[in-house]
Amino acid sequence: MMRNAPKRTKLRENPGVKKNRRFLPTMALARAPMEIRTKRLVLREFTTADIPAVDAYHSHPEYRRFLPWEEASQSKATEFVTRCIAMAGAERRVGHQLAITLQDGTLIGSSGLKINIAHPYEAHFACELAPAHLGKGYGRETCHAMIDCGFSELGLHRVYSQVVAEHRAAVRMLINVGMQREGLFRENRFFNGHWWDTLSYGLIARDWKTAEETRPPA
Repeated sequence: MMRNAPKRTKLRENPGVKKNRRFLPTMALARAPMEIRTKRLVLREFTTADIPAVDAYHSHPEYRRFLPWEEASQSKATEFVTRCIAMAGAERRVGHQLAITLQDGTLIGSSGLKINIAHPYEAHFACELAPAHLGKGYGRETCHAMIDCGFSELGLHRVYSQVVAEHRAAVRMLINVGMQREGLFRENRFFNGHWWDTLSYGLIARDWKTAEETRPPA
């Protein structure tokens, strides 16, 4: 049994898009809005009205610690939201980047799965939260919902993520949701005048299924 099992929107295939075995079936979806509900959160598609809220937390000094400074600006927030909206409307959708909101509609972050075109049964996972909402379990709740959607709805075999090694909160979040450390890339990123190590974490479908079957009920 799942803990705080997410209420997922059933994904529908678009009959007007010809199937291609090289792609996941979910890469030929109808352009209906995607929404995932958990006990406390709603993960939904972005709209242009979200730009100010995204800009607000992107500009927070704590958020910018592990982000190149030039990526934290209103123009970048606009670009990010615009890109998320475009991905949602793509004929073959490979990016599922959703806004994380509280039940009252307050936007507190973003999370997504981006399918690897070359290896379409795996996807890169990412999650970010506004600093004011850290430490409340929202990250873990979001990770669980998105990863479960990836395996149960999108038909993925593997989900992976890469994080700056010094970003302890992000590392803990990945470990808590069941990801295994797969590698260390030493000083492979340079920004804000500093070289950063990157850690790679991954999770495969059968391990997720086993964990879900043994997880105690909420």
